[in-house]
Amino acid sequence: MRAQCLSIGLISSLVAADVQADPVADFYRGRQIEVLIGLTQGAAYDIDARLLARFMPKYIPGNPAMIPKQMTGAGSVRATLFVASAATRDGTVILAPHQGLPLQQALKDPTLKADMREFQWIGTPVQETNILFAWAASGIASLEDAKTRDVTIGASGATSASAQYPAILNRIVGTRFKVIAGYQGGAEIDLALERREVDARGSANWEAIRERPGWLAEKKINVLVQIGLSKPKDLQGPPMLTDLARNAQERAALHLLSAPAAIGHPLLFGPGVPADRVAAVRKAFDETVKDPDFLREAARLNREISPASGIELQKLSDGIVNADAKVIATLINLIGEFGK
Repeated sequence: MRAQCLSIGLISSLVAADVQADPVADFYRGRQIEVLIGLTQGAAYDIDARLLARFMPKYIPGNPAMIPKQMTGAGSVRATLFVASAATRDGTVILAPHQGLPLQQALKDPTLKADMREFQWIGTPVQETNILFAWAASGIASLEDAKTRDVTIGASGATSASAQYPAILNRIVGTRFKVIAGYQGGAEIDLALERREVDARGSANWEAIRERPGWLAEKKINVLVQIGLSKPKDLQGPPMLTDLARNAQERAALHLLSAPAAIGHPLLFGPGVPADRVAAVRKAFDETVKDPDFLREAARLNREISPASGIELQKLSDGIVNADAKVIATLINLIGEFGK
């Protein structure tokens, strides 16, 4: 009788242990997750990815270390192609790319030889609004002013958003922006503004501008238009790009162009990562962005947290990539094809 009770007890213990087993925790325990950051060190994308890498391991089953690494090139396309084709597909590699990749695919950018619909989005700590602004000393205070004379505008490349936005405004409202492309990034364009080499900047993130209180307090810049899906509470005056559309088809095209701002600074898994690990890391992200210690550190770094979940980003990205062909054609007509 005693032996029978011991057997029953042993079986019960084994069943309980099996019920409590967590294959995701078992996999991640003692491992590292590489976070491949496709943008330069010190940029907002980099800061946010590194911040998440510090706090997310607390919530991932098994508590793996997250190790941020830079893999820059072609606006994060290099890192994206690596994750799509060469990285391990077991959940130990996470991508932190540029928000514009789904739109690049929709516009058939030939450099992006990857399908963003196969990636598995984890979440973003911020949803952004981009702005086009002029240096106040240039005398350009509004889009109406930019119709009266040529306005030089700094951009990072001929196919970047910083060149696309002014090109579209020239077409739909008659501004006279003259794009000066070839700057290495926003910091270099900002220096050019301060030196009065250019009159305006084609694209910047409003959150990043907030972090330069001297510019705002001293009224050194004039925001001419904002690009995104909603207006920030502290930037209600300037029009949204979508408000400037001349018809419904243009409005749909400009909405498509504006949608990537809501993707913010995302984290993604590549194709093929097991579903239970994706779900666990998505849950860890959702818990991290509510963590009081995370929020305090974000505030110390002047990062304003406005998160979106992986499921929300998946839907948004797929909607961009699968946009109606007529809308895509209208947008291509407004900004010109890549590389031309």
